[in-house]
Amino acid sequence: MNISYNEIITSEVDIKQVIAKIEFAYEENDINELKKLSLCLLDKYQQSRDEFSKVEYLLKSAMAMNYYLDLSGKDLSDIKYKVTLAKQFNNIRHWFKKEIILFANVQLLLDEDSVYKLSRSLAGEMYDKKLVSVLVGNTLINAVFALLKEKQPDKARVILNATCQLNFSQNDLLTKVRIKFMKALLNYIDTGKEYPIRQFLDSLEDGHLKESWIFAFLQIKNIYNHGNN
Repeated sequence: MNISYNEIITSEVDIKQVIAKIEFAYEENDINELKKLSLCLLDKYQQSRDEFSKVEYLLKSAMAMNYYLDLSGKDLSDIKYKVTLAKQFNNIRHWFKKEIILFANVQLLLDEDSVYKLSRSLAGEMYDKKLVSVLVGNTLINAVFALLKEKQPDKARVILNATCQLNFSQNDLLTKVRIKFMKALLNYIDTGKEYPIRQFLDSLEDGHLKESWIFAFLQIKNIYNHGNN
């Protein structure tokens, strides 16, 4: 099968365990823990000598630093690291679950062209599927937000429109409401009017979701320098 033993045992389960630790620190707003995890994994990446271990810790450190960057606004990576990370994704020809999970969790460290290109590739591969998973929706919507943070609303709109054409389950209510949130953010960026998105956020019944999206909205508001309208 042309797959090494190491690649088999380093499965999506291992990746999810790492993500679980990172997400827990993120949800607790524990910036210090996220920084500690990021630096620990980054050091393992830098100290690794064999090719497989280096790739493994590159991806794991990228996930930690992605969440740390989102929460703190501080980037622990450098240009050389980012170029190496982008190369790991630019060779993707088919999207398997592991690749989708990884892409979803490192997008803030990828350059805007890579995020745009990879998102279009993922959406294109999923276009004719009878049913598209929540994971795919989450990944594409993350990409929309990453592009908005890079001040690329036109590219973000292309990815959001492609996402809207996919066949998600009728029961996948979270993806639907996340799409509505991205549309509200784009409308805010276009018009500078705050009231419609505030109204949308106030309508959310899930307290945790509401808190998270208010934080996301404030990030966008700060990036685009809109005043109170």
